[in-house]
Amino acid sequence: MAHLEALEPKFAGRKKRLKKAGIPFQVSELEKSSGILTLKRGPTSTAPGVLVSGEIERASPLEEVKGFKTMKRGKLVDDYMSDDQALFVRVKGKGLVVVTGCAHAGLINTVKQAQRMAGSSCVYAIVGGFHLTCAGAGRIKATLEELQKSSVKAVMPCHCTGKKAIVRLINSFGERCRHLRTGDVVTF
Repeated sequence: MAHLEALEPKFAGRKKRLKKAGIPFQVSELEKSSGILTLKRGPTSTAPGVLVSGEIERASPLEEVKGFKTMKRGKLVDDYMSDDQALFVRVKGKGLVVVTGCAHAGLINTVKQAQRMAGSSCVYAIVGGFHLTCAGAGRIKATLEELQKSSVKAVMPCHCTGKKAIVRLINSFGERCRHLRTGDVVTF
């Protein structure tokens, strides 16, 4: 399952120094491996209790996407990552787990999308990249405040969350925060 724009050419960096940042394979490679790619803009359920966010509503003024480009009609343009998606899983006896990739749509926007789709304000855990690497102190603080309001029980940041934000998350959530690294296993 992927957003309709997920296969468009993606680039990161400044105009003079762009590097490819999109999906590193062709659909034909996936199909040769018996894979089936479904492209869809809206939310969907892939199994009971498993939801794919679809395009995430950008409601929070905290979040912004900068430094990404894509090709549209032969021109290099800003890419606001409308193809960013997340996975929402209802875990029996725990509640809703939000699994982000990089949260380019914004962590708070992603959590709010999960709450709307699941019909519940209770989020048990948030796992993944939080896209706060380049965020200033004000944005990190505001994100933490919003997370505290959500009463999340476990916060598990990784990769694009950034060192500053991870330290703040650990200070704010204590033992409820676990910094994930490649190879870590999470069980709920």
